[in-house]
Amino acid sequence: QAGFDSGIALEQACGTGVYHNTIVSLQQPFTNIEYRWPNTSVDIANNLTTHAIIERDGGQATLQGNLSDQGTEHFVDAAGGDLHLADGSSAIDAGVVLAAGLADEDIDGDARDGSPDVGADER
Repeated sequence: QAGFDSGIALEQACGTGVYHNTIVSLQQPFTNIEYRWPNTSVDIANNLTTHAIIERDGGQATLQGNLSDQGTEHFVDAAGGDLHLADGSSAIDAGVVLAAGLADEDIDGDARDGSPDVGADER
């Protein structure tokens, strides 16, 4: 009932990569992805979130290709739990290319192409 505080919380995380996640909340969470504390140094790329990606308390991050604070129009049926990308979503082909071995496949095991989609699904 209370929702959640954070979809992904990075605290004292060094050299961590957060790639191609989809985080949807139909209620207002505190944040979808947060990186926190001075020792935190992370790479956050190609994530699709309905709420914020934020820095807290001196965390450091490289941010690329993320779409945050987005509406549910990106998804086939967010309320029903189908988070595949819908026709016409601006997340399609909007990601940055990552090095081989970093999220080469999507949530369904489909290969990402040369113009990766933002989030967990590759159309």
